[in-house]
Amino acid sequence: MILKNLALIIRRFQKNLTYTMFNVVGLAVGFSVVIYISLYINHELTYDQFIPSHNSVFRLSQRSYALTSPSHIGYLSENMDEIEAETLLLNSGNFLIGLNGERQVEPKGYYVTAGFFDVFNYPIAKGSYDNFSELPNAMVITETMEKRMFDEESALNKEIIIYQGDEESVFKIIAVLEDIPSNTHLKFNMVMHMPSAILANGKDNWGYTIYHGYVKTDESFTSGQFQTKVDRIFAKRALDNDWYPGKTTVKEILTQTKFETPLTLRVDDIHLKSNINFDLQPGGDRNNLWIFGIAAVFILLLAITNFINLATAQSAKKAKEVGVRKTLGSSRIKLVGQFLTESVILCLVAALLALGMVELFIPFMKLFLNFDISFSIISNPLNLIILLMLALFTGVLGGLYPAIYLTSFKPAVVLKGKMSSGTKGSWLRNSLVVFQFTISLTLGIFVYGVQDQLNYGLQKDPGFVRENLIVIDNSLDQLGQNAAKFKNDLSADSRFVSSGYFNFDLIGMSSTFIAPEKNTIDENRFRVYYQWADSSYLNTLGVNLIEGRNFNEMTLSDTSVIILNETAVRALGFEKPIGKRIQFGGSPGNFEIVGVVKDFHHQSFRKQVPPTAFVYSKYTENALAVRLSAGDVSAKLLALESIWKENTLQPFDYSFVDADFGRLFEEEQRLSKIVAAFTFLAFFVACLGILGLAGYLAERKTKEIGIRKVLGATVEQIVTLFSQQFIRLVFIAMLIAVPLSYYASSAWLNSYVYKVNIDPLGFVIICLSGLAIVVVAVSYHAIKSGSANPVNALKEE
Repeated sequence: MILKNLALIIRRFQKNLTYTMFNVVGLAVGFSVVIYISLYINHELTYDQFIPSHNSVFRLSQRSYALTSPSHIGYLSENMDEIEAETLLLNSGNFLIGLNGERQVEPKGYYVTAGFFDVFNYPIAKGSYDNFSELPNAMVITETMEKRMFDEESALNKEIIIYQGDEESVFKIIAVLEDIPSNTHLKFNMVMHMPSAILANGKDNWGYTIYHGYVKTDESFTSGQFQTKVDRIFAKRALDNDWYPGKTTVKEILTQTKFETPLTLRVDDIHLKSNINFDLQPGGDRNNLWIFGIAAVFILLLAITNFINLATAQSAKKAKEVGVRKTLGSSRIKLVGQFLTESVILCLVAALLALGMVELFIPFMKLFLNFDISFSIISNPLNLIILLMLALFTGVLGGLYPAIYLTSFKPAVVLKGKMSSGTKGSWLRNSLVVFQFTISLTLGIFVYGVQDQLNYGLQKDPGFVRENLIVIDNSLDQLGQNAAKFKNDLSADSRFVSSGYFNFDLIGMSSTFIAPEKNTIDENRFRVYYQWADSSYLNTLGVNLIEGRNFNEMTLSDTSVIILNETAVRALGFEKPIGKRIQFGGSPGNFEIVGVVKDFHHQSFRKQVPPTAFVYSKYTENALAVRLSAGDVSAKLLALESIWKENTLQPFDYSFVDADFGRLFEEEQRLSKIVAAFTFLAFFVACLGILGLAGYLAERKTKEIGIRKVLGATVEQIVTLFSQQFIRLVFIAMLIAVPLSYYASSAWLNSYVYKVNIDPLGFVIICLSGLAIVVVAVSYHAIKSGSANPVNALKEE
C-alpha cells in the first residue's frame, strides 16, 4: 500500500512538473538561506567557546580601550581569591622573523607572560606547553605556521629568530597547537614567552596600560557577576588611599564620583559586547544578528507561502480525484494523510537540494563574508537532523491547509463539475501574495537605506585628507638609526609632498585623562584620545588648524605642548584655550595648549567625535605617514620602497589610510552584502510564486481567453487583464511595506550619531522594481496564452 501511494505521488509530481519544480526550488532556496544565516549567527554567537575554560576566563581592560597594566592585573589577582591564573599579552604589531637565513614578516604573533597557557588551555597537536612558564625563550606555533615554515618536517625544538632593530632574540618551538578557529578575538600563529626586560618597563606603573590582560577563575561567572566583584575591589583601593575626601564607603565611591573601575568581560562576550579601541579584532553587532535571523524566518515563510499558494491553486485538478476517492469509501483522515505525505516528500526533496546548494556555494560565501565558515553533516550530524526536522515541520505546516481544504469538497458537487476552481482559496492566495511582496519590498528598501548609510560613511569628508596617504610601519624599529634620514630623503623627493612620524594607529588612538591645570580631584577630568606626533604630522594628515599654531621643532619651549580638537576644548570649558595649561595623563599640569584643530573622524560614525589631543614628541618614530603627490600611485610606491631599502634591510610594510578608514565600516559592509543577497533571494522566491500562480490562472482562463480573442481582444488587452489582479495586490503590499520599512530603517539609523536622512527615492526605486518584476513574470504567461490559437481553447471538452 505504501509503495502504491508513493508511486501515485511520483506520477502526480511528473504530471505537474512545472508546479513541482517551482515548489522544490522555492523551498530549497528558503532552506539554504536558513542554513547560511544559521551558520553565520552560530559563528558569531560561539566566539571563543572552543576554549575549554571559556566560562571562567575574563579580560581586564580600561573602560574605553582594551588595554591594562601589570599593576592592575597584579592587584586584582592579589585581592580576589577566585583567581587561579593570570597573563598579559603584548601586541607588538608585525614581527620580523628569521629561519635558515631567510627573513619574513609575521603579522599574527604576541609576546605573552608565563601564565598564558594556564589561562588559555588550547588543544595541542604535538609537543607540550606545560613547562612554557619555565622557559624564557619558549615559542608555541600553530599547525598552519608549522606547515608554512617547515613543510612536512616537525617544528618541535626548531629555533626561530625574532629581529627588533639591531637586536636578535632566539626562541625554541616547544609545542604546536591545533589551528585556532576563525571565530575568536585572539587570532595568532605564534606566541613567545615575554622577555623580562619588556615586562620590567612598566613595573609598578599603573599608567603603563599597553597590555591585554586576562585572568582565569576557579569557578564560572557571568560578565556582570565578575564585574561587580572587580568594581568593589578597585573602589576599596580608592577608599583605602583616601582619594575621595568625604567618601566613607565603597558604595559612595562607586555611585557618587566619576571613579572608573576596570572593565571586565568574559572571553566569550568580547566579540559582541566590547567594541572599544585596541580590541584585538573588530567586534560584532548583536542587532545585526537579529536582522539576519528575522530575514531568514521571513524568507522561509515566503517559500512556505509559495507552497500553500500553488497547492490551493492546484485544487481544481485534485478535486475530482478527491470526489472519486470519497465515493469509493476513502475516509477524510486517509486523504489528509496522503496529501500531507505528498507535501512532506516534496519538502524532503527540497531539503536534499538545499544541502547540495549549501555545499556548492559555501566557498563563495566564505569569500563573500570574508571569514571562514563550514558546514559538515559527517562531522556534525546534528545539522542533518535539524534540516530534516525543519523539512518535516514545513511539509506539515505547508500542506495542512491544502489537505484540509481539498478533502472538504462534497463528492456530489465535485463530480457534477459545479465547483468553482479554487475560488474559495482565492482570498488566501491573494493574502499570501501580499505577504510575499510586503516582505520582499521591506527588505529591499531596508537594504537601500543600509547602502546609503555605508556610502555616506565612505564618502563623507572625515575632517582630514585620506586620499594618497599611506602609513609605513616602523614599530619594530626597522629603520634603526636611519629614521630621520629616511624622512629627509622623502622630503628631498618631489613625488612625496610631506611626511610625519606618529606613535599609534590613526584609526584607534590610545586614550588617557585630561583636566584643567589646578584640578585636584577627578570630578572635572575626562577621557581624551591622543597621538604622539612630530612637527610635520598634522600637515601630512591634512587636518584643519582653526586656532593657534602647529608644533615647531625649532622652538625650544615645544617640549610640553599639546593641540586639542574642538570637542576637547568645549569639554574643558575654555573660551580662549591658547596658552592655557592642562593636566594630561599623570602630568602635573605642565602641558600648554598651542593650537586647536577642527573635529575629525577616527572612530565609527555610531559615536560622537571624541575629545582628541596631539602631543608633541620629536622622538616618536613608530610609524610614518607619507602624503603622495597626485599621479601614478604604483610608481611612487616603487620609489618609496627603493628609498626604504637604501636605509634598511628590513621588509617594507605599509597600508593606505583610506583602506584603514574603511575598516570602520566593515560591519555595515557585511550587513549590506548579506541583506542584499537575501533580498534578491526573497524576490526570486516571490517571483517563482507569481510565475506559478500566473500559469495556473492562464490554465483556468483558457476558454475565457479564447472567447475574448474571438471577440477581437488583442494580446495587449489580455496582458492587461492578467496583470491587473497582481498589480493590485502589489500596490496593497506597497502600502504596508513603505511604513514598515521606514520604521525599520529609522530604528537602525538611530544607532548612528552621523547618518543620512532616509531617501524617498529608495522607496520609489524598490517599489517600481517590484512592480516591474511582477509585470514581467505575469506577462510571460499572458503573452503565451494570448498568442495561442483560440480554436484549440474553445474545442476542449
